[in-house]
Amino acid sequence: MLEKEGGKKLFVEKVTGTSTKQRAQLYEAIEFAREGDTLVVTEIDRLALVLLWT
Repeated sequence: MLEKEGGKKLFVEKVTGTSTKQRAQLYEAIEFAREGDTLVVTEIDRLALVLLWT
């Protein structure tokens, strides 16, 4: 779906639990993003947990 809408790079992460140390794809996506980019997160609750703990 994202590719159909013009998505250039897809980061996928399947991690369970509350550890922020295993969020390699999230951190890679943040480093990859540039001004003007749009970052789409499909499960915002997971992102919120990571941002609270970093």
